[in-house]
Formats: sequence, structure tokens, C-alpha cells
Amino acid sequence: MARIHLTGAGGYLGDALRRRLEADGHRVEPADYRLPEGPVRRVEADLLIHLAAAGGGSHHLRRPGGEDPGLARAVNVDGFANLLDRLDGRVPRVLFFSSNAVYGDVPPPHVADETRPPAPTGAYGADKLAAERLVRASGLDFVILRPCGVFGPSPGGNYGGSFLNVAIDTALREGRLPLLGGDQGIDSLFLDDLVTVVARLCADEWRAGETYNVAGDIVAVRDLMTVLAAVLARGGRPCRLDPGPWSGGPAVLLDTRRLRRDLPGWRPTPLAVSLERLVRARLA
Repeated sequence: MARIHLTGAGGYLGDALRRRLEADGHRVEPADYRLPEGPVRRVEADLLIHLAAAGGGSHHLRRPGGEDPGLARAVNVDGFANLLDRLDGRVPRVLFFSSNAVYGDVPPPHVADETRPPAPTGAYGADKLAAERLVRASGLDFVILRPCGVFGPSPGGNYGGSFLNVAIDTALREGRLPLLGGDQGIDSLFLDDLVTVVARLCADEWRAGETYNVAGDIVAVRDLMTVLAAVLARGGRPCRLDPGPWSGGPAVLLDTRRLRRDLPGWRPTPLAVSLERLVRARLA
């Protein structure tokens, strides 16, 4: 079992990762410092999982720090550089969480695989791309993950900031569900599916030097909201569907064939199942 140094362990995804990795028998050391300063001592572990970031988030709930691009860059790029300096060859492997934001806006059909040249259009994507370049130049054994928006209940009771959670809040509070958009595609990722990818990489399925998109199946936004309404109704919370404009879809959708090739058997949880689990947790 590995000794894992985990940044961002107190956040939505970090908490879920810590619990799963500990359950798998790994020794997880949550970072006890804040970026951009970085650790004051050398980091010694078998693996660094770098999740901490400023800015980003969904169109509906931004992650703290994004309102100040300079501060965000100090955390996302300068802070990561400071952290890599503290490794000093003592951590042989780095799992870096990047983002689909590195691709920028991709014209229809809005699907990008890992060979597509990054072209971020926002500060957060530019920060993540700069951090990717740092880890590639470090000489360390690395894997880079580029996930899309994540939803689902974490073991600690956090639900993240995806638009699905925002939509459920509206449905539970007001008895209505905005029927956003139409045929626009979306590929939201169930939290457990992303955690499973990390757990498998940590369990002797490491692929040195690889970059992976991580996403759920691509569905039409209208179909997604219709399924969510049906799940809410089965949970005893029926709501009306209110047609409305799509207020901010993804700039890119992700091709995950490389991940499916290298982690045989990994597949996103079926949409109806993942939404059922999310709603059940919200109603508990």
C-alpha cells in the first residue's frame, strides 16, 4: 500500500478521495499547508495527488479565488511550482488534477480527445495548462487527469457545485425544475466514477506519462433534466418542468476512449442510477 500526500483533502472531491484511498489500505497524509507558500519541509511519500486549486468551478457556483486572477495564478501555478521544489526527488509519482478547461472552446461537435492542442480561453484553464507544463518538465513520473464537472454526494455530505445540484435545490425549494436547453450535449461526471479512476491508478494500474480525459456519457441537456424530474417524482418530490434557455453549457465535451482502453472495465455509472443515488442522498 502507498503513502500518499494529498492536497485539497478538505474539499468536496478531496474528502471523497481520502476516504476511498484509506479504505483501500493506503496511508493518506492531508496537506497541512496552504498554497501558494507550499510546505515548509520536504515532502516524502510514494505519491503526490495534487488537487488543491483556486478558481474554476461550475457556471452556477464558482470556486473561491477565481475573482482575483492574480491570486488564483499564485495558487495554481506558483504554489504548485513551490510544491514540486519541496519534493526534491523524494516523491517518485505525481497525480495532477487538471481540467477540461485547458481545451477552451471547441466547435461542434464539441468533443475533444487528449491529442487536441490545448487552447484555454479563461484564466483557470490557462493556469491548469501552465501547471501541466510544470509537471511534464519536472522529470517526475506523472499522470494528468482532465475531468469535466463532477456531481454526486460525497461521504462527508457535500454535494459540490455542479448545475445538477443547483437544479435539485430549485426543485426541492420551489417545486419546479428548469428544463434547460435542448439538444446541447453535456458530460457531467459522477463523483464515484472519478474516485474509482484514482483508486485504480493507485492500485498498480499506473500509466506513467499519460494524460486522461475523465467524463460521463454525453447526453442532451433536455434528456438529462427529464430523467432528473422522473427520479425526483419517484422519490416523492414531483416538480413541474419549466422550459428555459441553457444558461451556460460546457465549452467542450470529452472523448474518454483512452481512459477506457487503459482501465479495462471502467465505465461511467448509468445516468438514471447516478441521479437516483444523488436524489436519495439529498432526500435522506
